[in-house]
Amino acid sequence: MPKALHTQICFVTGYSGAGRSSALNILEDFGYEVFDNAPILQIKEIIETSTKSGQKLAFGIDARTRGFSARALEALKSENENIRVIYLFCDEEVLMRRYSETRRRHPLAEGETYKEGIQKERALLADIPHFADISIDTSTTSVADLRDILKSELRDEGNADMSIQILSFGFKNGVPLNADMVMDVRFLKNPHYNPELKPMTGKDPKVAKFISTDKNAGLFCDKLVALLQFLIPAYQKEGKSHLTCAIGCTGGKHRSVYVAEKVANTLVKDFKPSVLHRDLGKE
Repeated sequence: MPKALHTQICFVTGYSGAGRSSALNILEDFGYEVFDNAPILQIKEIIETSTKSGQKLAFGIDARTRGFSARALEALKSENENIRVIYLFCDEEVLMRRYSETRRRHPLAEGETYKEGIQKERALLADIPHFADISIDTSTTSVADLRDILKSELRDEGNADMSIQILSFGFKNGVPLNADMVMDVRFLKNPHYNPELKPMTGKDPKVAKFISTDKNAGLFCDKLVALLQFLIPAYQKEGKSHLTCAIGCTGGKHRSVYVAEKVANTLVKDFKPSVLHRDLGKE
């Protein structure tokens, strides 16, 4: 099969209800030509005939796609070096709540319960995370967050530079499963217990000043920056295309936000990381 050497191709797959349609809409905004649930054979034909330089294609694929199997998807990926697989997943309880709230039928339920449909689909998709390029847990991810993640992961696809994201989060909302490294800053002074600072965030100068009075705050930030300055070139040398460093505190509002901003601002000159505050505004 001829390779579309200058065509950027994304396969968007994952659990039904995990945000596949939202991801395709975002990619369309990014300039991708989007095809949703086209049969596997048609997808191959579209890729084979797409030789325009700089062309960007995105295909929505799930268990309902004609000719679908994890093996077929992996075979397509192995045939073209420009294909990136984006895998969206979600906690089972969150999926069940989403289907219950929208009163939609799960596509694989066939008269069965939401839970049975979700479990059946999970079995069909079980092998995809092993070869996916980008895996995103959308359990607590808004559409705006998903846009930021995809923008970070897919930016400068023709550039050899690594895509770097500094992500703040709250442990009470779960550890982000797409993180390459996780840092815990719950040892720092907590503004949550200060009545004046509690409503503010880690972006507020007063909160930043409060946290910075903890001598461990500056020391930790310096050590984390030094670690990333060491790791990023090493990962780039090994061909890693993206790195997500997640920094967590209890709620994802004060300490993790402060540290993420400080670390990203220090790294911006050399590595231009993006910053995402996953849980800000969810309290």
